[in-house]
Amino acid sequence: MSRPSPIITAADFRALGPSGILARMKQDEVRQRRAPVVPRSRSPKCELRPEWADRPVADTVVLDLPMPPGVNNLYFNRPGVGRVKTALYRRWRADAVRLGALQAPARIVGRADVTIHLMAAEGDTDAYAKPLIDAARQIGIIADDGKRYVRHVVSLRADRADAVRIVFVRVTDAVAVAS
Repeated sequence: MSRPSPIITAADFRALGPSGILARMKQDEVRQRRAPVVPRSRSPKCELRPEWADRPVADTVVLDLPMPPGVNNLYFNRPGVGRVKTALYRRWRADAVRLGALQAPARIVGRADVTIHLMAAEGDTDAYAKPLIDAARQIGIIADDGKRYVRHVVSLRADRADAVRIVFVRVTDAVAVAS
C-alpha cells in the first residue's frame, strides 16, 4: 500500500520554485522507498553462473594464458566516476577469456590452491596474480576469488617464454579424508 503524494500548493511553488519542488519530491520518494529485505542464500550466486556450473568437475586444472599487465596498470581514477579498467587491461582480459575458453578447462568445486608459473619478465611476482585469477573466475574454473574458494596463491618465475601457466588444485578437507 503506497502513501499518497504530498499536495503541493501554489504557495509552496512560489516559495520553492520548480527546482525546490523537484528536490522535495525526490526527498519524499527516497523516504518512501525501502530497501527490500533479501535473505542470504546458502548457495552463493557465483555458483549459479552458467560459465561455472556447465563445466565438468576436476581435481586439477591447468590453464595457459598470455602475460597480463601488472596490477598498477589495471585501473585508473576517472574524476566523477571512480576506478575504471584501463584499455590495456580490458583488451588483455577479453583475449585471456577467449583463449582460456578455447582450452575448455574443467572447474574446481570447493576450495583450491593456485600456483602461477610466470614468464621471466620485469616486475613483482605478486603484481600478476589478481588479473590472472579474475580471468580464471570469468572463464569458469573457480566460482569466485574470495577466501571461500581460493585458499592459497603462489607465484613463481619460470623459464617459459610463451605464456603464463596457472595450476588449480582442489583442496580436500582433512575430515573428508579421515572418514
